[in-house]
Amino acid sequence: MFSFGFALYSVVAALNSVVKRTFLVTLPLLLVEVAFFSPVAAQSSPGSPSESDPATSHKPPSVRYSEMETFEQYVVYWTTEPGWRTELQLRNNLESRELTVTPALRTADGVETALPPITIKSGDVASLDLYDTLMKAAPQLAGAWGSLVLRYLAVVYHALYAAAMVRAVGHPIAFHLDGFLQTPNYETGSREGIWWLPREPMSDYLILTNTGDRKLESSLVLYDSAGKARQQKLSLNGRETRRLSIPALLQQAGLAGSYGGIKIDVAKGALYLDSANLLFDEPSGFSAIMKMFRHDPRTTLFSRSFDGMKEWTTRAPMLALSDPDPALGFPVGTTLQPKVFIRNPSGKSYTAHIRFNWRSATASGKSAPLDLPFKANETRVIDVDALQAQKLLPADAYWASVILSAPVLPDELLAVAASYDQSGRYGAQTPFSDQLAAHWEAGKWEVDSMHNSLVTIGNGSNKAERAQLTILYNQGREQYKIGNSRSKRDQLEYRNHNRGRKLSPGE
Repeated sequence: MFSFGFALYSVVAALNSVVKRTFLVTLPLLLVEVAFFSPVAAQSSPGSPSESDPATSHKPPSVRYSEMETFEQYVVYWTTEPGWRTELQLRNNLESRELTVTPALRTADGVETALPPITIKSGDVASLDLYDTLMKAAPQLAGAWGSLVLRYLAVVYHALYAAAMVRAVGHPIAFHLDGFLQTPNYETGSREGIWWLPREPMSDYLILTNTGDRKLESSLVLYDSAGKARQQKLSLNGRETRRLSIPALLQQAGLAGSYGGIKIDVAKGALYLDSANLLFDEPSGFSAIMKMFRHDPRTTLFSRSFDGMKEWTTRAPMLALSDPDPALGFPVGTTLQPKVFIRNPSGKSYTAHIRFNWRSATASGKSAPLDLPFKANETRVIDVDALQAQKLLPADAYWASVILSAPVLPDELLAVAASYDQSGRYGAQTPFSDQLAAHWEAGKWEVDSMHNSLVTIGNGSNKAERAQLTILYNQGREQYKIGNSRSKRDQLEYRNHNRGRKLSPGE
C-alpha cells in the first residue's frame, strides 16, 4: 500500500525580491464503495478514524447510485482582513456527473452567510477568491474572518475534496487548510499539537472552531518541552471561531522554551471541534503549519493498523534535507535545517523509533532505526541536519521519507516536520500521517511561472508494488498517466522542471 505526498511550489514577489516557498500537503484518502471509484485502503476495519484526513474518518456503507444525501464539510479558518486573501479550492471526485457545492461563510461570532452555488464538472477543480466573491455577494463581510461550511448533494461524502489557501498579500506566506466532516459517535477526545517559536517576535495563531450549533466546553493545556503543564478552561459558542496567540498564552502560563505541546480536551461534543496552528513572520517571510491531530481514546491499534503493522506507525513522505533538490528552485547555496518535532501526548513513558528512506540525485537507501526514549507529555526535536553531518544520512541526499513508530495506541505519538534555511525565507514542510491506501486522489496542481508541483509516492507494504500516477488537466477532460514498478518500502519522486513538459517515470 502507498503513502502519498503532494507539493505546491509557489513563487511570490515580496519586498522587491522574488521569494520561493514550497508547501507540502497530504492527498486526501478516498474510502468509498461505489463502482466508479478505485480500490480503497489496505485495511479498514470498524473503529476510530485517522486525523490525517478527518473526511476519511470511517468507511461509509455501500450505496446505490440513485441514493443522494446532503453532506457538509467544514474548513477551520478563512480571512479577508487587510493584507490577507483566501482561495477556496473545490474538487469534484465523481467520474461521471457534475457536483454542485454551496459555500457558506461563518464570521468569528458564528453568523452564517450563504454564497452563490458552484457547479464543478467531473474530475475538475473550481477555485473561488473569497474577497472578490464577497465584494459582489456580501460586501459587508470584506475584511472579516471565521470558518467555512460547504454543503452538497451526492451519493458519497468523498464526492468533494475541499481546501482553503490563506495567503498574506505581498509575502511568501500561505497556509493550506483541508476541509473535514464531523465524525458520528465521537463525543470525548482532544485536539493535540506542537507549538514552535523559532525566533522572537513571531506571530503564532491557535485557531479553534466550533462547527456545531451548541456551546462547547473545553480545557486548553499547554506544555513545555519537558511536559510541564498549564491548563485553562475555554468555551466556544455555537459556530464560533476563536483566534488565540500562542506567545501570549505561554506568557500567561509562565512557560518558557522554543517548543512544546498543545492539548484541547473536550468531554462532550468533540466531533464539533476543529483547530489549526499557524506560525508566521511577515518581515522574514517565514510561515509554517504546525499540524494538529485528533485523539479519540476509544481507538484501537487494529482499527488503524495497515498491512500487518505491529506498532503504531506514522510517516512523513517528503522531508526536504539540508541540500535542497534543484527542483525547489531555491537560490544556489541555500542550506536547509531539517527538523522533526516529536511529542508524546500520553501520560506514560515509552521508546519510539525513527528511520529514514532517503533519495539523492543518483541513489537511494535506508537508515538504521534510532531509539527515542520519551517521558510522559515530553516533546523532542530531532536535528536531521546533524544526522547528515554524522553520516547517518548522506550529505548529498535531497529527500527522505520519515517513519516513526512506537508500542502505543493511535495518536499517542505525533510529529511535525519542518525544513527551513537560517533566515526562514526558504523552506518546505511535509505532514505526518498514518494512512496507507491503494487509491489516492488530490486537489489542485499548478505549473506556471509562479508555481510548480512535486509528487512523492511511497510504498508502505512488505512487498513490491506497482503504482500509476494520473494527472488530470483541461478541466478534467484529459489525463496523462505515469507508471513505474515499486520496490519494498521505497520512495520515488516524480518531478516536473519545465512548464507543460510530460514527465518520465523515475525522473
